[in-house]
Amino acid sequence: MDIKVSSLIQLKRSVAEFEPTHIISVLDPDFAACHPLAFGADVKVHHAHFYDDDDLARQTGSVEAHLAPVLQFLRQEVLSSDSHRLLVHCHAGASRSPAIAFMTYCLALGCEVEAFEQLLKICNKPWPSENVVKIADQMLDRKGRMIAALQAYRANCPRRFEAYQRLNRRRNLFVY
Repeated sequence: MDIKVSSLIQLKRSVAEFEPTHIISVLDPDFAACHPLAFGADVKVHHAHFYDDDDLARQTGSVEAHLAPVLQFLRQEVLSSDSHRLLVHCHAGASRSPAIAFMTYCLALGCEVEAFEQLLKICNKPWPSENVVKIADQMLDRKGRMIAALQAYRANCPRRFEAYQRLNRRRNLFVY
């Protein structure tokens, strides 16, 4: 199975070049309501509309409530064949989508360290959402191993988060 992580800005090009069989589209709820995305009929798509946190004033349901159907889509649709090509995107392509790609690799490979190494091969300097990874770790009963892999990566890249903040300000995207 091939996986690609994309930002919303690069989504059209990523779809054209990668030719996914499956897409997980992660958008902020308020953005998704105003800007619905459509993909080709031959692509199976799961739309997830959630922020990176559990601030219920900003979104309907917890992140876990939104991740459960993502996990079901992965198990039932995506992981059923090695020939599937999964594209995961969010706004910046740096936090929620890499976290979901990491979760996918954990399901496919079984080993969290190996899964994170695979993530690093497909993502340029990711900063996976700690909240999404924590929830995925619990949902997959990984006993903290997904979090440990993420924390080891972050310890080796302590300035990356500040770099993303600067980049997102230049892009006029949200600021963490």
